[in-house]
Amino acid sequence: MRWQDWTKLLCLAGTSLFVSSIVPVVAQTPRARTYQPGYWQPRARINPKMPVTVILENQTEMPLKYNFLDDRAEADLIVGDQVQFSRVTLPMNIAVYDPSPKAGAGDEVNLSYVVSVNQNVVTVLVQPTQEEGYRVVNIGRTGAIYLY
Repeated sequence: MRWQDWTKLLCLAGTSLFVSSIVPVVAQTPRARTYQPGYWQPRARINPKMPVTVILENQTEMPLKYNFLDDRAEADLIVGDQVQFSRVTLPMNIAVYDPSPKAGAGDEVNLSYVVSVNQNVVTVLVQPTQEEGYRVVNIGRTGAIYLY
């Protein structure tokens, strides 16, 4: 055998030995038993170091309003329509709600948010639900997306 063949064989044997010693350790690591489902768990994540786009889509049968929880005014989210916000600044909080007069009397519609992320584009589908719903989408500085 030539010297190059021995070198390749030695590298292959060393790599094989290293992988075989690490894989069993990784495979034996159990999942965390401390996971508790709840609002404090992020629903999705984005990369906060890249530009972020947020799309809100009204999939209810009623007009809604939304606003950012800062100094910006509220705006309409028309039935079946969507709005897009490009290059948003984090952290960001968006409230979506029923603006009808009956909403203040405890008759508001509960809203469910279906959140998906694709290439740092956050899509929030706003849908009615019979269960207790959400009011705010929060995208934190670290890129974690929470629903409250």
